[in-house]
Amino acid sequence: MSVPFAFADDLPFGVARFQWSHQNEADVDAGGSLQYDRWMMQAAFCKPQHLFSGLHLIPTMRYTMTHVDLSGTGLDALTDLHQLELPMTYFRKYEGTAWTLNGNVTPGFASDFQNVDGDDFYVEARIGGDYQFTETFSLNFGLAYTRVTGDPGVIPFIGFDWKPSDDWRASIFGPRLDVRYSLSDDFIIRLSGAPSGGLWNFQEETTKQSRFLNLVSYHVGVTLEKELCENVWLYAGGGISVLNHIETRDTDSNTLYEQDADQSTFWHLGLRVGNW
Repeated sequence: MSVPFAFADDLPFGVARFQWSHQNEADVDAGGSLQYDRWMMQAAFCKPQHLFSGLHLIPTMRYTMTHVDLSGTGLDALTDLHQLELPMTYFRKYEGTAWTLNGNVTPGFASDFQNVDGDDFYVEARIGGDYQFTETFSLNFGLAYTRVTGDPGVIPFIGFDWKPSDDWRASIFGPRLDVRYSLSDDFIIRLSGAPSGGLWNFQEETTKQSRFLNLVSYHVGVTLEKELCENVWLYAGGGISVLNHIETRDTDSNTLYEQDADQSTFWHLGLRVGNW
């Protein structure tokens, strides 16, 4: 069974993936700098599972470790930040129509592991639809409860998936942009834009109080992908990190520190399994 692009949770980049990425140093407006290294591992537990009445489920696991360097910002004590998510993507294709219903529920954990409590846990969710206008073009839309902006809330989204030829594919899904060109059956070039950063609970070093760190970045870059053997791809790329921002808040959502940072560059290297 094929997995529709528009609502598979990151699955166009592989049903299993391991990636290292590095964001270079960016100067913070009030002094200090921001940079980080990130290791991410993601895997779908199985092929889409039929539940009932045409409803299917894709259970996934994603673990991310971010080694952050905030030298000179007053947040120097922060180093390793961990995030574990269990995205569960649902979809139902209505046979004989152009409609697909889709949704996602993602329970997660984001922490510095210093003092784990209820503030380290969260849930994100979305619900939406996909309408297939032609064999090559579909529209997706819906509502998402997300932490992507650093302030959890409900936001609408709209996007599309367009495949004008066997070699080209372009899509927008929420804040993610992806344009791919197949140079050959085993070599792809990809232009993409996607949020980076994250939102974690941490223990403040001096007060020992629970705080939230919000790092915002948006990565725009180019990636080259080469198939090593059947469905196993090596990829590498880089680009520009824009909209860099740092914020800390207390558990009552009061802002304690907030600063923008300059643009910087990033690069990544990874291995992915492209399909089941």
